[in-house]
Amino acid sequence: MATSTYVCIKDYERQALSLLDKKTGDFFYGGADDEQTLSDDTADFKRLRLRPRMMVDVSNINMKTTLLGQEVSFLSV
Repeated sequence: MATSTYVCIKDYERQALSLLDKKTGDFFYGGADDEQTLSDDTADFKRLRLRPRMMVDVSNINMKTTLLGQEVSFLSV
């Protein structure tokens, strides 16, 4: 499946699990003990929302940020 056809996180998850062997997939997909961290992480991801910006001039944008104390700049083409 091409990534352009993915609509939600579950699409990426299914593709990732199909590429991993069962043992590795189970490790990433599962949780330990009472799975509280897994539950919290899942709830956090469900709260994320993308806010599409339409009709906005993007001809002059600044993609600078700081990552681990280092300034990083992504150049647009």
